[in-house]
This record gives sequence, C-alpha cells and structure tokens, in this order.
Amino acid sequence: MNLVDILKLSVEKTHFLFRNISDFFYQKHIKSKINKIGMYNLKKGKGSFKGLIGECMLKLTDKYLVITRFFNKQKYFTIFGRYLSHAQAEFVDKYWFSIDAIKISFENKTKTVYLYEIKTRNNYSCIKPHWRTKFTQSTIDIYTEALRIGFNVKIATVWLLDDWNYEIELEDFKKADYCIDKPKRYDLVPAHKGFELSGSIPEG
Repeated sequence: MNLVDILKLSVEKTHFLFRNISDFFYQKHIKSKINKIGMYNLKKGKGSFKGLIGECMLKLTDKYLVITRFFNKQKYFTIFGRYLSHAQAEFVDKYWFSIDAIKISFENKTKTVYLYEIKTRNNYSCIKPHWRTKFTQSTIDIYTEALRIGFNVKIATVWLLDDWNYEIELEDFKKADYCIDKPKRYDLVPAHKGFELSGSIPEG
C-alpha cells in the first residue's frame, strides 16, 4: 500500500467517524427535542380555515385578484374606487366581508368588475363528484343584486389534488347549478356599518 492509498483510507475513516459523531449528537441532543405531532391531510380538514387556504391558493393564480379578508377596505377605495360606479361602490362598501374576492379587468380595453364566491373542494383519483354548489339564500340575494348593478359574478372552485397540487374551475353565477343551504351563523348577525364613502367615488 503506497502513501496515496494510506492517505485516502485515512480520509475515509475520518469521514466515517465524523458522520457517526454527528448522528449521535443529532439523535441525543436535537431529535429528542423535536416534537412531531403527526402528518395531516388538507383534504380531511374541515371548517372555515380550509376555505381560507383555498382563497389563498386562488390568489396565487391571479395577481390582480383582491381577497377582501386580507385587504383594507378603505385602502381599496383609495386605489380602485374610481373604477366603480356609485351604486357599485356602495354595494362593495356594504358587502365587503360577504364577497370573497374582487378584480377589475381591462382585457380588450373593456372594463369588467368581477366578484368571486370561492369554494374549496376535494378531488380524488376518480370522476369529479357532481354535487350542486351550496349557497345560503343571503348569498344568492347579494350576488343577484350585484348582477343587477353591473358586476360580473363568478364561482371559483379550488379543487384540491394530491401533493398540494390544485386546479381552478370558474363558472358564471347566472348559469350555476346550485342549491339552498341553511343560513350560516354570521348571516343571522346584523351587518356591520361601513365607513362613509368619500366624495372621490364617481356618481353614475
């Protein structure tokens, strides 16, 4: 065995020893302090937080989308109020926390104001379930009024796939196949009074 082989063998033994010491240190002093509480599946989650996650996932697909729960209403009017009619501005002010998202588009040089109702649903490795979308009567009344004053209302379904993949399905509210759900607890609470609309919001 020549000097080079001896040196290589020495380096290998040193690496082996170092890995063992590192593993011992990790097992004894670090791993024992890490408290793993389990692995979870988003599809099995329930409650409003799952819907909130779905809203964030939709936002990631469209930089122009404004999620109302994360955006200050007064700031929104300061930036975008000029693009709304007076009736639309009053509507948005009144129902800010009832609509999930809003977007102003100028595609093909035509202004369109979209409102979104966002649903988060599970999708498994089978044909998508054709369950009718559930709305409370209050939600239907709100979006029917929105259509009347010129909003374009969309239902955005966030389909949860495997490994945090997802897909978005958009549907016109006017053409949607939905059913009436029982009122939510917050539907029974009187609406919160919004701030006074500024004079900068256009009439008409």
